[in-house]
Amino acid sequence: MSFIDDIIDFAGGALDWYTGDSMGAQLARTATLGYVLNQTNKSLNKENSAPAATRTPEPDRGARLQINPDPNAKIPIVYGTAHLGGIITDAALTNSNKTMWYCITICEKTGVKLSDSGASDFIFEDIFYNDNRIVFKSDGRTANYMVDKDSNIDYSIQDLVKVYCYKGNSSSPTLPDNYSSTDPLVAAYTLFPNWTISHSMTDLVFALVRVDYNREKGVVGLPDIRFQITNTMNQPGDCLYDYMTNTRYGAGIPPAEIYSS
Repeated sequence: MSFIDDIIDFAGGALDWYTGDSMGAQLARTATLGYVLNQTNKSLNKENSAPAATRTPEPDRGARLQINPDPNAKIPIVYGTAHLGGIITDAALTNSNKTMWYCITICEKTGVKLSDSGASDFIFEDIFYNDNRIVFKSDGRTANYMVDKDSNIDYSIQDLVKVYCYKGNSSSPTLPDNYSSTDPLVAAYTLFPNWTISHSMTDLVFALVRVDYNREKGVVGLPDIRFQITNTMNQPGDCLYDYMTNTRYGAGIPPAEIYSS
């Protein structure tokens, strides 16, 4: 079984054709992935804007995603610490449709702090899977188990979910806070299927999430993934100045027109 098998019921020789190498089969698989992205989960923006206690779980539809592709989706700015979801900006199926990759864009990378001229830095404090905190293995990327608010432990996602964190571009990998690893951290474009060095993700904080299908353990797609992110830019003056002067996401006011002391 795979993500695709869970969505489409094939009969007879149709499956042989669908998994073949012909142009028609490739187009069909591309259309199916688009269907997965567009139809199987429509809740990210709605879910992420609602309190956790009010979210209504959806029935299992097989491979699930967080959102419809939305050209109007906005990337937030984080100052200080925030809990937030993200926007799926790319997805790909591999491993005979048994592995799904997601790129989740979380927020913009902010600029230099006015107070000390130091670059702002981002820390992944915690990562949550359906409101359960993920505890990773020693590599800081492979899920070991989840812990709920009552300290109950769930091993269902063990080895089936991996999260790769990036804080500014594809070449700035990092680990969640309090993790260290002897395994080398690698650029995002060396991991995500079909990405090249041109997929730079410049000035973005994001995560790549790999999910390996396992219906028996209930891992059939991407549920509500949320991140606790801390930006070292947290002083009011630094935040206001950054937003007022930034030409990418802020007001773009020339620094010469702002009085500061």
